[in-house]
Amino acid sequence: MLEKNYYRDKKDRCFILGTGISLNDIDLSNLENEVTIGVNQICVTMIPDFIVVSDNTCLLKNEHIILNEKTKKYSDFVFVNNGGGVELPERFYIQNSKVLKCIEEIPYFIDDDFKDVTNTGGSVVQDVAIPLACWLGFKEINLLGCDGGFRHFFQPNGTDGDVLGLERRHGIKRPRQRWNLVVKELNKRNVSLYNCSPTNNLKEVEYKEYPFKNRKVSNEH
Repeated sequence: MLEKNYYRDKKDRCFILGTGISLNDIDLSNLENEVTIGVNQICVTMIPDFIVVSDNTCLLKNEHIILNEKTKKYSDFVFVNNGGGVELPERFYIQNSKVLKCIEEIPYFIDDDFKDVTNTGGSVVQDVAIPLACWLGFKEINLLGCDGGFRHFFQPNGTDGDVLGLERRHGIKRPRQRWNLVVKELNKRNVSLYNCSPTNNLKEVEYKEYPFKNRKVSNEH
């Protein structure tokens, strides 16, 4: 349900699912009774409660994965009207979606009314998924599949899209990931952030073991 503070008195925590390689080491079936926020092509492996995309080039390229009859039935969506400098087509303004405005080249912030988002270049997790979790009323945010790199669980060898080119330009870690600014904004709101990804690559975010006993290692997606 896309409503401010909808979960405040219902659920304390949520899980944000990135698309990093470590997602292949996690049994996501354990999240069945949790609230999940997934980004971009997360639907390759599971359909979360909320799907967020900030780059409209990615959205248009993977529209058949992100926005289809199954995801429209089980998920709510958050899009950005000018994500990645590309205007969002009218067909994405659907009943169970919220469309935000991206403000370029300003320091990281969280809009408590969830109308505007930053474009830090760090990741859609920072810019959109975490502000969504705050707006929904969660007090604990857990990150899974957030490895700080460019490679994805569905093509871990990095041959999808421009991944190899980005790695040659920037190295294996994404630039501009200012997690210290994210933590600072969350502290203002008394919201806890934990990295549960097995890689534990986000050194500015407190690490917490994935809170379920069963874990599997699988590359079948």
